[in-house]
Amino acid sequence: MTSAQAWREPVPVGILALAAAVAIGGSAAAILAQTPVLLITSPVMGVLLGCAAVLAPLRVRILHQLPESQARDLLLDLLRRADIVASRAQVKPLVAAACEAARQLYVLEAHLALGADERCRTGKEMLVRRLQAASAALTRWEASEVWQIEAELSEQVEALLA
Repeated sequence: MTSAQAWREPVPVGILALAAAVAIGGSAAAILAQTPVLLITSPVMGVLLGCAAVLAPLRVRILHQLPESQARDLLLDLLRRADIVASRAQVKPLVAAACEAARQLYVLEAHLALGADERCRTGKEMLVRRLQAASAALTRWEASEVWQIEAELSEQVEALLA
């Protein structure tokens, strides 16, 4: 995500409320304590909180939005596996797709909780399988990287012994 795209993203409501509380509370404290520097720093800190929320990685924002659910559990498992893989640049598209799939899965879970039809159940099962397959792919990817490192190390050891 580029910085231009990040600035177009909406700021989560919880962060807006926190940023407003920081700005208003700090300004009130400045007036009560007669400390004018707080009149400047409090709104700046509120803006910085909003900026941090907008620029946070997609996976952090999605995890913040998802309540305890199967979607969140599957996404957390995938993100743990993705953090282990050394070639993170190649993993980013997979993580972005998994975040979107987890968001959609949660929506389907909510519809099913309200008694939705069989299409939602089929869609949910499909998304669960996709997230599980992505986690398995990351595990295989990690294993292949470990195998390559072991092969390189054994070649280096053989070269040293020769």
